[in-house]
Amino acid sequence: FPILIDEEPYETSQEYGLEYVPTLFLIAADGQVQISSDGFSKVDLLEIQKYFAKHFSVTPPSLFLPSEKIPEYKPG
Repeated sequence: FPILIDEEPYETSQEYGLEYVPTLFLIAADGQVQISSDGFSKVDLLEIQKYFAKHFSVTPPSLFLPSEKIPEYKPG
């Protein structure tokens, strides 16, 4: 699947009015945004993981180690 990384001078971010890093969009094949997330959101990352696991009919790997202290949200 394609990934866009917006590098300086951040034309895409400016065009869409994005203000937070990271900003993530999960866009389905039909062009509809399924999930959008700004800043670091553990819940959103787990939702994206769940979406791909269901879409590809696979068991998702762990995103985080049990010993890691991952914040629920960290603004960017």
